[in-house]
Amino acid sequence: MQTEQRTDISRRRLLDQLLGRPVPAGPKERREQPVDRRNVTAASLLRGSFRPRRRGMRRESDVGPQYLDWHPSGLLFAVVGILMFCALDAFLTLKLLHLGAEEINPLMKQLIEENLKLFAAAKMALTGAGIVLFVLHANARLFRLFRVSRLLYVFLCAYAALIVYELDLLGYF
Repeated sequence: MQTEQRTDISRRRLLDQLLGRPVPAGPKERREQPVDRRNVTAASLLRGSFRPRRRGMRRESDVGPQYLDWHPSGLLFAVVGILMFCALDAFLTLKLLHLGAEEINPLMKQLIEENLKLFAAAKMALTGAGIVLFVLHANARLFRLFRVSRLLYVFLCAYAALIVYELDLLGYF
């Protein structure tokens, strides 16, 4: 019944437009209402991680960072690569320290002196937390120049260069 009413109203509006009659304004669209009902919570983040739905912006008028449930597979490659390089960097750092090198980062130096397991856990946790923040804001633009997701690829390349440097210090090149 409602569908028939909508069709009838649409036909009348079209006829009025064709005949040049004034067309009354229709009801306000839901998306134009000023109330923003979206909430970002930890539960919605977890639910969206396992059952992704939003793959892009809903409307052209949406501005600001867009939080999506789905990300391109290249982003997963960058994230896994960074985490693998982080673990390899921790291992190579400990090997270089054993051979007489010195840690420059004061936070990591303190952790190495106190407890090696704490050092490895903190290194992976800090890197992982940073990656999560970058992935959450992957579609935001940094200084209106480029998307934050591009930084993950820059970090991946920087970690690769660091690994090559450490392997060179160990004499593998």
